[in-house]
Amino acid sequence: MIDVATHENIIIEVRKHWFALWEELAVVIFLFFIPIFISAVVLGIPAIADTIPGNPALLLIGVIVAWGLCMWIAGFMIWTEYYLDIWLVTDQKLVSVDQAGIFSRQISTVQLNKVQDVTVEVRGIIATFLRYGDVKIQTAGEEREFVIRKVANPSDVELVINRAIEEYNRDR
Repeated sequence: MIDVATHENIIIEVRKHWFALWEELAVVIFLFFIPIFISAVVLGIPAIADTIPGNPALLLIGVIVAWGLCMWIAGFMIWTEYYLDIWLVTDQKLVSVDQAGIFSRQISTVQLNKVQDVTVEVRGIIATFLRYGDVKIQTAGEEREFVIRKVANPSDVELVINRAIEEYNRDR
């Protein structure tokens, strides 16, 4: 799956911060409850409930179950992308695995000698308090910029990458 040679040592494995997952799942959880509130309103107002043919409660239960299934799938897709997005720093290169859906993955690598600049960007009060942000890596290769979004402790990741680059250049 990930192109790491047997003589390479993985220095660090980086994933998104846990808050990035919960930030996206909060939207799905909120959307999950919308039909329940709408059903309570529809069934609570007799003038609306009487216009629905058949048993409105059964119809609304079916809609709620179908909507809940869709939200479950959306939540699973968000979790899959969160879990399978990974960045590896080895003693020779950086590997970025970007999961863009259930069946779509992009794997990019850059040798450490092609890295030109490593920048950390932390935006917002929540990101500052929870210590997560973006790490941007400028390269001299085809893919000009690697961005590790919403990573935990971005300054520590930057430090590890810079040390790996120094050691790589010293050994060459």
